[in-house]
Amino acid sequence: MYNKIKLFFLLLLFCANIFSQTFQKEVIQTNQSIDSFCLDKSISIFDFSVLNPKILVKNLKIGDEVIIPKSFDLIYDDIDFISHKVKRKQTLKKISELYDVDVKLLKRYNDLSSDKLEKGLSIKIPLFTVSTDVGKILNKVKYYEVKAKEGKWRIAYKYGITIDQLELINPEIGDFLKVSEKILVPNIDLKNVNIIDENYAYYKVLPKEGFYRLKIKLGIEEKIIKSLNPILITSDLQVGMIIKLPKIIDENENLVKDQAINLTDFSKKKIALLLPFGLNNIDFDSLQIAKSQLTNDKLLNLSLDFYIGSSIAIDSIASFGIPVQMNVFDTNNSSESDIYEIVNNNNLKNYDLIIGPITTKAFDYTSKLLENDSVQLVSPLSKVRYANNVINTITEDDILFERIVSFVESDTTLHKKYIISDSDNLITSNKLKERFNNATQFYSTINDSGVDTKSLVLDDLDSTFVDRKNIVFLETKDQGFVSNVTSILNSFVNDSVQISLYTTSSNKAFSGNNISNYNLSNLNFHYPSINKPLDFNLYSDFINNFNNIYNFIPNKYVIRGYDIMLDLLLRLSSDKINLRGSNFSETEHIENKFKYLKNLNSLGYRNISTYIIKYENLELKVVE
Repeated sequence: MYNKIKLFFLLLLFCANIFSQTFQKEVIQTNQSIDSFCLDKSISIFDFSVLNPKILVKNLKIGDEVIIPKSFDLIYDDIDFISHKVKRKQTLKKISELYDVDVKLLKRYNDLSSDKLEKGLSIKIPLFTVSTDVGKILNKVKYYEVKAKEGKWRIAYKYGITIDQLELINPEIGDFLKVSEKILVPNIDLKNVNIIDENYAYYKVLPKEGFYRLKIKLGIEEKIIKSLNPILITSDLQVGMIIKLPKIIDENENLVKDQAINLTDFSKKKIALLLPFGLNNIDFDSLQIAKSQLTNDKLLNLSLDFYIGSSIAIDSIASFGIPVQMNVFDTNNSSESDIYEIVNNNNLKNYDLIIGPITTKAFDYTSKLLENDSVQLVSPLSKVRYANNVINTITEDDILFERIVSFVESDTTLHKKYIISDSDNLITSNKLKERFNNATQFYSTINDSGVDTKSLVLDDLDSTFVDRKNIVFLETKDQGFVSNVTSILNSFVNDSVQISLYTTSSNKAFSGNNISNYNLSNLNFHYPSINKPLDFNLYSDFINNFNNIYNFIPNKYVIRGYDIMLDLLLRLSSDKINLRGSNFSETEHIENKFKYLKNLNSLGYRNISTYIIKYENLELKVVE
């Protein structure tokens, strides 16, 4: 299914240069709902959303330009119906207003040719979105003006509803709220509005969590939770409910937090996205061949994933009232001639930001071509050269090294340190030895021919570890060496000998098919990372919405595209976290966080944000 969606996106991108005979553009002539438009054109809502990913609102306006298939035999999405008995003098128009359903839809589903209806006639009402949970709320709402530093969780808590319910009665709001923005809330008496006390923590209830699970997870008794949340005396915990708790729980738990973002610049943002789709190399005349190319081309898949994530972020920022124009440029093979043609034939210096290219060589060449212009280039996936016009989103190795070393230095428990490395990582091993003078160094075995075997034998470490905590650094990029060392280390672990495994630079060697996750978990494996594991509970709304549209769980490149694009657009629109001022606050999104500092000699910006990730109980967990 996801390949089908990617193929749609490829066709769309191809149409930007040479419009395919398979699709046509259409300018909307009348104000109407997307549901009505799709029904008239015999297009499924799914296919419409794929072909028009930037159109998220329910209504189309005169002048909107959309893309539709010319000759596809598409089936309309499944929908639910309710029955309505016509009352005296009721017309189709009045019924359409009552249920917020287009007249054309009522005629289509009931085979009607006239707006006039007979009393007592039963007609079918199509329901595209039904929400019984929020039905009572919708009957009694009022407008509320968002205050400074207020996010969705604060407002949901104040008015005794879940974040999902707040979003249901306000379908247009995005991830962040604007100060003075007016949204709908339950029309309850002011004396019943919950007050947020900064001396307490606030927690979002996850699926299947009752009082017993919260006690096990947080160590807080049911009676304490109920005393702080009187509503729970007469009602049960609900998924998504925000509850007040003592500030004694682990900061890594599902606490709701604020991101103080004050949007001040609502002007149109112009973004150039340079990605190697290689459209010239794809055979669009044969869908079978195109699908095969899509399956086998890793760089193409990466580009499409990043593009999809970026497009979703633009949709999100649009909900804040910030229009974005994103122009996509295909760098094809990312050769210098390809890059030069794009730069030479397009006025890129007039863009607010240029994101890409994604390979180091292509990006560095692009930044040199534009180094005399004021436009800033963002490197989304590669480590690139320092330059005045460059923003490097990838946290560099020296920062990751310092992050994990500082983390270990802060460990005040009694322990011994060891450093294990192969011959390719002696420099890192010696750097660690400089920081930890008392650490013992071990090296992979060199055979009689002088070749590194990328292995140790059990005897090398026999009688090495003490009956207390032992911290071991393993520095390698060889999967076999990781498998060998972790297996040996695990054999020493017992009730008295504790071994915690660390590395300064996690790579594919630690996540290969031959690596035992059990061994890593048993060794409490820690590593620094530029991103964190996807939290399916915390970001369930994003994941479910994405899965509903694309029938696929978003991968790290989709999320990377989303996080980078959303963060940059927020910075361009804010006076507190912008890229051009002196105040560079740290921001965090689904899997990535960003804090930019000037490089030495003022050569551009680099991201200094990192995570410490730990294997625990066969799961990856953010330590800090």
